[in-house]
Amino acid sequence: MTVAGPPSPGVDGRSQIHVQTIPSSDRAFAEHVSRVMRREGLTDPDVLQDRLIRLFPRVVVRSRDISGERPAWYVYRDGRWSPPDAAPWWTAPNVARLTADRGGWLVDADPGARSLLGLGDLVADPRHYTDLIAPGAVEDAGALFEIIDAGHALDATLRLRPSAGGIIACDVHAVREGDRLIASIRLADDIPWQDLPSTPPISITTEPASDAGFRDYVDLLLARMPEPSVDGLSLRLHRLYPHARVEAVDGRWLASRDEAGTVGPPDGWWGDPGLATVRYDDAALIVEANAAAVALLGNELVGHHWQEFVTPGGAGRVDEFLPIIRREGVVVSRFRMPGADGALLEFDSYSDVDGDLFRTVMRPLD
Repeated sequence: MTVAGPPSPGVDGRSQIHVQTIPSSDRAFAEHVSRVMRREGLTDPDVLQDRLIRLFPRVVVRSRDISGERPAWYVYRDGRWSPPDAAPWWTAPNVARLTADRGGWLVDADPGARSLLGLGDLVADPRHYTDLIAPGAVEDAGALFEIIDAGHALDATLRLRPSAGGIIACDVHAVREGDRLIASIRLADDIPWQDLPSTPPISITTEPASDAGFRDYVDLLLARMPEPSVDGLSLRLHRLYPHARVEAVDGRWLASRDEAGTVGPPDGWWGDPGLATVRYDDAALIVEANAAAVALLGNELVGHHWQEFVTPGGAGRVDEFLPIIRREGVVVSRFRMPGADGALLEFDSYSDVDGDLFRTVMRPLD
């Protein structure tokens, strides 16, 4: 590929730099390098190498100037040229595999991938692929994800961040298959483990201030993000709070649970004995539900788990939220889930700890 380079002395306009990526068979890597150079207008091979090495730990960029020819940069994905493997490593048995949907949410991980990346049950503990990216490389990882999603297979060594610990380097082969992106992964033993860089805490305010559960959930998500961003936090919040908004205001972040102009409920609304009420245990197994709850949700509730009734993809949010209720003692919030007619029902929620059980009172919004 050829991209615009720095102005040549005595020549109007911009010269052209020929960029050769190696291995030439990795079209995803070549497209990523091209996008980085076009987006940032890089004119120094050392700067390009420093930019790429955030995600590709072996990358080396060399400039070759040959008299009478345009400048050329050689970008070695693996630090040098090497012959292709006789048998691709990702075809071997027992290679760790990870699957994501086209929105980037992890939907499956085999035991090898869970062990290598510190993942739990992805239903109970949902993760986005960016949770596993090394700090400083999330933007590049997003661009690379788009390239793979467009149909270009990737075969590279990448810096990854397991859910616990530091930064590791892994060989990754990723392809799109239908509506899924499949990644085969193995540890790159020749690249040392790194400590996570320290980052200052995000200064954030949440609204409404009375919703301690929302605040705790925001803190939980921020702690998981390797490189917190307004858009990244919004993406994660929408799994549980569909109207949530995050914006940067005067050097601080503001996370709002509800749409602008939403009016909160009156204080003490949960004292109405006619409201839907359920009790459930630490596994979210419902052990008691009044007639109003059954009528509201349109299901037999006792003997079933809350996870069975929430919106698709939200089952893991139940497991995340129960410890928050236990810790806070009382959480007044606002959620939505399918109602009796199948349509999404939005309701105010009052949850507290009732001995060994939890109690939730629901007030549907008009």
